[in-house]
Amino acid sequence: MKTVTKIEVIFIVTIKEVAKLAGCSVATVSRVINNNGYVKAQTKTQIERAIHELNYQPNEAARTLYKRKSKMIGLLLPDISNPFFTLIARGVEDIALAHGFQVLIGNSDNDVDKAKNYLSTFNAYNCVGVIATAFADDQIEKLLVSQGIHYVFVDRVKDEGNGISMNHF
Repeated sequence: MKTVTKIEVIFIVTIKEVAKLAGCSVATVSRVINNNGYVKAQTKTQIERAIHELNYQPNEAARTLYKRKSKMIGLLLPDISNPFFTLIARGVEDIALAHGFQVLIGNSDNDVDKAKNYLSTFNAYNCVGVIATAFADDQIEKLLVSQGIHYVFVDRVKDEGNGISMNHF
């Protein structure tokens, strides 16, 4: 008996193909996608129809390189096996997804060097910000500040600084 496997070929649609189908320029398609600049209502409708018909998805990697920002948030936790931090991760992910962001999670095991490596990764992926638990020393905060990364500390918060403290209930 012969088994037949169905192979689905996925084509990546470019913004140029959307522009061609809509009968306009790439710049006009870009204005519609990014919702900036004036585009005639009829042209906007044609572009939206072309986007839908071609199932166009913007190339996030290219957008990230161009804008030096991504739709990703870094989440640095001290111990992902602790149910408290698992709940934080779940909440961050739910809210991030609802606003069009993805979450990169780093588990530092309360190790400053491991945390620094995760921060480098978050930076390499152009994360727009980092949510982290504060460490006893200031190394992580100093690194975040020196790299110009927006951040918020959750739970283990000092009296001064950027953070959200919880009552654990």
